[in-house]
Amino acid sequence: MQYRVDDFVLDSASRLVAGPQGPLAAPRRVFDCLICLIEHRDRAVARDELILYVWNRSNVSDTQLAQTVLRARRLLQDDGNGQRLIRTVPGFGYHWVGPVTEIQGEIAVAAAADDGARPADATDAVHEVAAAEPITGHIEEAARVVIAETPLRSVPPAAFARAANRRPRARRWPWLAIGAVALVVAIAGVEFGAAYLPTRAAAAVDASRRIVVLPVEMDAAAADEAAWARLGLMDLLATRLRAEGAVVPPSESVLAALAALAPRSGSDLRPQALQADLLLQPRLSRLASGWEFSLEGRRASGVDLVLREQHPQVLPAVAAAGDALLRQLGRAPRTVADDGDEVVVRLRAALLGNELGTIRDWLSTLPRAQRQDREMRYLAAEVDYRAGRLAESRAALDALLADDAFAPDAVFRGRVLAARGSIAMRQRDDVAAERDFAAAIATLGHHEGRDLGRAYMGRGGVALRQLRFDVAQADLSRARSLLDAAGDDLGVARAEVNLALLDRRRGHPLEALERLQSAAARFGNYAAVNELSATLVSIVDLQCGLLRWNDALATSDSAQRLLSQLPDPQLRRRVALARTDALLGLGRLDEAAEVLDTIDAGAGADRAYRDVLSAELALARGDRDASLRFAQAVLPDSAGNREYRSRAARLLFANGVPLPPLDIGSTAVPDDDMDLLLLRGLARASREPAAAQADLRAALDGVTRTRDLREQRDLLRALKRVARADAPGDDLLTLAAPLAAAVPRDFDTALLFAELHRERRDIDSWRAALRSAAALAGERRLPDALAVAFLDDETPPRVVRAATR
Repeated sequence: MQYRVDDFVLDSASRLVAGPQGPLAAPRRVFDCLICLIEHRDRAVARDELILYVWNRSNVSDTQLAQTVLRARRLLQDDGNGQRLIRTVPGFGYHWVGPVTEIQGEIAVAAAADDGARPADATDAVHEVAAAEPITGHIEEAARVVIAETPLRSVPPAAFARAANRRPRARRWPWLAIGAVALVVAIAGVEFGAAYLPTRAAAAVDASRRIVVLPVEMDAAAADEAAWARLGLMDLLATRLRAEGAVVPPSESVLAALAALAPRSGSDLRPQALQADLLLQPRLSRLASGWEFSLEGRRASGVDLVLREQHPQVLPAVAAAGDALLRQLGRAPRTVADDGDEVVVRLRAALLGNELGTIRDWLSTLPRAQRQDREMRYLAAEVDYRAGRLAESRAALDALLADDAFAPDAVFRGRVLAARGSIAMRQRDDVAAERDFAAAIATLGHHEGRDLGRAYMGRGGVALRQLRFDVAQADLSRARSLLDAAGDDLGVARAEVNLALLDRRRGHPLEALERLQSAAARFGNYAAVNELSATLVSIVDLQCGLLRWNDALATSDSAQRLLSQLPDPQLRRRVALARTDALLGLGRLDEAAEVLDTIDAGAGADRAYRDVLSAELALARGDRDASLRFAQAVLPDSAGNREYRSRAARLLFANGVPLPPLDIGSTAVPDDDMDLLLLRGLARASREPAAAQADLRAALDGVTRTRDLREQRDLLRALKRVARADAPGDDLLTLAAPLAAAVPRDFDTALLFAELHRERRDIDSWRAALRSAAALAGERRLPDALAVAFLDDETPPRVVRAATR
């Protein structure tokens, strides 16, 4: 492929570059860096992904990468200040943002070799010093996997290619339950017209297309007479511009962004702060003859345009200003401006202010004929939806859909269908939800925008909940694209959360982490505290599953800082539960106990999670009776705690605590149901050790594909106990190879490897693993028997301690 970038041409076949003055010398790594960024210009490329592409190894310093990117920029006359072509994404990597044209045919670089230009496969002039390799044993070296450090960096898809075509694991994940409050909104992806503003996070849509309308500033006379105009006229103008194809984030998102930018709001606010090209500040003044509505447009360089319209009435002045602005921007209005209904504008302003009671009162005082207006009926349904009156809201939407007078308006009908699908999804009626979302997609047809994006999001959420991953992937990706194009950045964040759920279910935890962190960055730019908190909790759980305890605690610290703004008691409980999990993984038992003491019992999955954490804490402190008591509350099968039941069972079994009888129902267990395979294997352990081994190995194989390291570790510990009772067959150390990289960061994994090396009488590896465990123990005790059994049965504990030094 050949790429034209400004006056330069890159030929991937000849690996040569042609500039305005002829062929250019392009060192191999510089050329590879450019090609990687250009070929993936639809997204930011993570530092690790770029390193693996250019160097084909991972131990490359930040300095080496930065030097290569600097040389790539200089080759194409870019620089780190302007970042016209290559943009640095702080804490992540780089993103190609310059214009690129793909061309065919021969180009000037074909003669480069004759003109003395050096092809891009020549050795780079910069001398490279390889980073020091970590000292590890042969097993750890052979099994090393790429796991994200803090800050998170992604891994190329090729790193997980082996599991790509395997059957997905049909089960529920605890982190899905943890984030349920915010994810209900994220999965449904539909609120009555709610959409949000683009943030400083990376977005696919060019910011030069975005126009942001700020709340209206008013003089004292206007404010006294028309206080509703501050938000109502802002929304009316934004709607008018959007109707003509402009990318205008809706008013809800503007207000949220301004709340986050409060210290910088006012005259010093610039378009860059809201990632927009044009920032519109409307103003309303009361005149003796009527009203004056003016628009001040700011671009990056300052005030760019000023428009003024006067009229005896307010709304016509706004309509005229909107049309004048469109002409000023080179957009001839395609539709006749609608002055709008002042009552609707007032009600919309109240809705932006979340004054639901006021809106109900106003609606009840309107004449019956006016209440039958479709916008009024839709608004009433929206108010009921926001107030949680789902049955009343659905009934109002049903009546709108049954009214033939509105059938010709495809956009309105599609919006109503999508809204009804959202209600059905919140009511757990997946069949009705999918039917409504599909009907909305078909009705909207080619009317691309927020409404179509929300419909795809809803249908994708249903498919995800039903484990139809291919359908979910297609719909959610389409939703993300549409919402991004419409400037709905919080919609994009919700799509990222859904896609992260999908990645997690498919066994791609690093991709899931990357998406969740992207979503958290977007939520963090708004007053979206609930969604940000739930997303952070999901990140903590995923990091715990990867045995990244320090990362998990750092993320938990971020969630803790939001507690003062978090009124939702369920979310507060889940933030505390996730923090307890991270503290236990680090061996900080006293702190974990303090946090647990602050958590109310809760119900359902939250209660089960708390009991499991209490069981783990008691076991870490050596109180097996208390551990069993807490675990027994989880082990009975009941809705909502299946994952925690499995976790409690493997915890007790791996540590030699007798299990009560496990009722798993029918012995016919699906091959891909890891939880039931585990429980059946543990239930068979005492009487059918060979069959138990088969079940546990099948479960381990499935868990390995999902890359949940904590589950792999616990299953291996359980399998080891069963194998010991039945003369182990395969080498468990080989099965444990994917966990080797976690030895330096996880106490229980280090203990597991110490046991495995002890049984092989590999003293050096045993000592290294035991040292890792000692360094990671925190307030936990190393089992004396682990070393005593290796040396001899008479070795006193002091010799054990000396052996680990």
